[in-house]
Amino acid sequence: MARLSHYTSLGGLEGIAQSKSLWATDFLDLNDKTEMLFGHVELAKSALSEAHAECKRLMKSGEGGVLDLDATGEIILDFHRQSFARNSLLEHLYVTSFARARNADQEHRGMLTLWSRYTQNKGYCVSI
Repeated sequence: MARLSHYTSLGGLEGIAQSKSLWATDFLDLNDKTEMLFGHVELAKSALSEAHAECKRLMKSGEGGVLDLDATGEIILDFHRQSFARNSLLEHLYVTSFARARNADQEHRGMLTLWSRYTQNKGYCVSI
């Protein structure tokens, strides 16, 4: 079974050890929110593409209108940006980041890019 790794600073490691838990960060406080937004848009575009194909099949004409997935993605992205605004009535999202190794070397030594990004080469990797 592949290990999951969490990269953290000395303060983060001390907090994990003292509380015996991992804390989550409010999504709105993340430095980079694009990953979550990108995932939502790509899933929605895939679903719309499948729906469009099914509509065309049901119409049996194959000449149905063309669904502009890029424009649709922008509409969905704008909706998500608005829903994540601080004054939104929706609940806040909280995240904790884990990484899974892609090969034996990463499994053994860790992921240098994550080590550098999240710990500035001074932190710790907690693996489970």
